[in-house]
Amino acid sequence: MKTLIQQAGDYSLHVDLDTVEVTDGVRVRFVTHYQSARFPEDPQTKLDIHMSKQEFAVLCRTLSVFSVQN
Repeated sequence: MKTLIQQAGDYSLHVDLDTVEVTDGVRVRFVTHYQSARFPEDPQTKLDIHMSKQEFAVLCRTLSVFSVQN
């Protein structure tokens, strides 16, 4: 799942969510895009973490408050 959580000018911040079968957890990546960059379609990963399902539930509640687009 990808969700846009912030947009300002040519900058956008997205969160990518994937399940992790081995640890029964979730992989969360916060990714930025800059339209004025040399390769605007290439994302820049700012944070890449694995978390438990309980931690993920807290993150989901937080994202639902700040999400601007699904």
